[in-house]
Amino acid sequence: CYLYHALSDQQLSELFDQLHAEAAKRRREVWLAASIKQRIAREYKPLWPSLWKLSMDHLNLDLVDMVNGDIVPEELGEGGIFLVPIFNARFCEMLCEELDHFDASGLPMGRPNSMNNHGVLLDELGMTEGLILPLMHEWIKPLCARFNLFLPESEGLDYAKAYVVRYRKGEDENLFMHVDNSEVTLNVSLGRTFEAGELAFFGLRSEPRPPPPFYHDWEDEGVGYAVLHRGQELHCPLPISDGERINLVIWMRSTQWRREHGCPMCGTNKSLLKRLETK
Repeated sequence: CYLYHALSDQQLSELFDQLHAEAAKRRREVWLAASIKQRIAREYKPLWPSLWKLSMDHLNLDLVDMVNGDIVPEELGEGGIFLVPIFNARFCEMLCEELDHFDASGLPMGRPNSMNNHGVLLDELGMTEGLILPLMHEWIKPLCARFNLFLPESEGLDYAKAYVVRYRKGEDENLFMHVDNSEVTLNVSLGRTFEAGELAFFGLRSEPRPPPPFYHDWEDEGVGYAVLHRGQELHCPLPISDGERINLVIWMRSTQWRREHGCPMCGTNKSLLKRLETK
């Protein structure tokens, strides 16, 4: 490409050194995450063991009615973003207490993603198989199918990365505008007391003329409600001005979609698929 040919030999050498260093770092992170997960499984004593298996007792009953077609999800802004009731208040309270309990355990934990510093990868806690994947397969995919949301990407959702992030003054207060490494993202408010920190949306990355920005205020509906959107929606959480806000974010991906269209972040449809299919 033009940029490649515009670089000097020294600049190219420095660039490739940086890329090799980043690749090595990511390989180490995969090994580290596996070792952390194994240690947590051996040593951690859960406060609320029932959280590890999805139950009807965890759900907002409006979600059940919505999947049955009795309630229509509310579309936000200019469209393509949906407000969905997911969990009841008691589940959110228990999950926040569990995370506080884990934080106090002193056990190691990885960063939730490359942007947030404060939070927990739920896979390290062993919650993917019993909690996150059943939520995706039994509720989110049927919801998307019922109302034709995010088709055709949502038809093949088969992998999920879930993490909890914490926004607090003096720690992570906001993020820059970004897209997610997902086909569909579910972002659930777990609560705590806070001020400001709205979630701003700026349209799909591929749109030549994006719609006016839309700002979602988490306090409007309360805990347990989620924003459901395509991963390629440009968005960012605005700065929190006081208190603490905790959110559960689930990146849902489709191997089939990526085989045909490539990774939304880098465009590849080869090495990424090998990694996805061995998870």
